[in-house]
Amino acid sequence: MLFGKPLDVRAEQWRVFLEMAVEPVKDKPLFLSGGMDSVTIAAAAVALGGSPPCYTFRLAGGRLPDFKNAERVAGELGLTFNEIVIPRDVETAVEDIRRVGRLLPSRDWVKKTVIQCGIPFLYLADAVRKDGFDLAATGLGDICADGRNVNILWRTEGERAARKYRIKQSDSLLIGSGSGSMSVVLCAAAGGVAILDIYRIEPLRSFGLTIDFAEMNRPRQKGIALRSYPEFFNRGFWRRNEPLQIGSKF
Repeated sequence: MLFGKPLDVRAEQWRVFLEMAVEPVKDKPLFLSGGMDSVTIAAAAVALGGSPPCYTFRLAGGRLPDFKNAERVAGELGLTFNEIVIPRDVETAVEDIRRVGRLLPSRDWVKKTVIQCGIPFLYLADAVRKDGFDLAATGLGDICADGRNVNILWRTEGERAARKYRIKQSDSLLIGSGSGSMSVVLCAAAGGVAILDIYRIEPLRSFGLTIDFAEMNRPRQKGIALRSYPEFFNRGFWRRNEPLQIGSKF
């Protein structure tokens, strides 16, 4: 029995591997988007007795559902909530786009999604650095993707960019497998902050790759987290993920 219910072995293994990954950074800053992946990291940290300060961004004049959920989760878990407001005006947007563009390895990377993913981390990294930290944890939950794309990125343009900003794979794990993820790493690194993606840490990543889509999302999206942390998610922390930057409509 687990929490008074029939044992879900895979969910219990997930919890063990996740907490192994979170333990070293359970008191480090957490970029808490409000989606299931980052909320699950917060749940693991609290279960381990940690108290990570949480950082979340929003555009001025708006409070999207993910932001509201992040604020609520941090409050209910007793975690410090740092709200980073990004100005919502054309002049700032143009300058931020230029800042991200200057960080990218080549013009081939200058795409809408890459820019949208990178901009918030310019602000998040500044806030974390000002508070005296040089590392932050996050999680995009891309554990079901084949890691070969990540290795290719690091060997080519990503490797050159990593050298430029003095990023080492041992210090800053490339999150996800796309160019938007690289822009996140570069923007944070330019602000003096290393990004640690919890879902890329072994053995959690390798275990996650053994879980098929149906099992991962039973009984609903990211259901393995629901089954692993019922003491948290029975309190209503679950919500369907949405792409926060793109969902901004800005």
